[in-house]
Amino acid sequence: MQSCQRTGRAGVPAVLGLLTLCTLAGCGPFGPKTYPVKGRFELAGGDIAHLAGATIDTAKEDDLTVHASGTVGPDGSFTLETLHEGAVFPGAQQGTYLVRLIPSDDLDREAKKLQRKAIAPRYLQFGSSGLSFGVPAENEIVLRLTKK
Repeated sequence: MQSCQRTGRAGVPAVLGLLTLCTLAGCGPFGPKTYPVKGRFELAGGDIAHLAGATIDTAKEDDLTVHASGTVGPDGSFTLETLHEGAVFPGAQQGTYLVRLIPSDDLDREAKKLQRKAIAPRYLQFGSSGLSFGVPAENEIVLRLTKK
């Protein structure tokens, strides 16, 4: 009687084919290619500390389903991350990104009030914020806000 042994090699070509397909699609074996993105906000006529805790949300101009986001620090600084298929990757994919700000819900009443005053309504939407930047960025990104 012959015994049949399974070596596990039958799946190797399938796995290699899948990795090749994923690499050709631009996501590589571990996710999308991202570039580091660091920046800061400047707030004309206001206290930049009031932006602390807000979220910078960005969307790729040519594919609005691709987002990168980060939390604004007390000095107005931020670092972006990309969520892709349930995993978080540092930075953002190559391209031009539109910007909006999302006020924090995790602040006390007074801090929320100050933050909402610091963020003009136009900065709450991609279409009206007027803010954008390119990735990869050679230098720190500086986004200038006005109160009105």
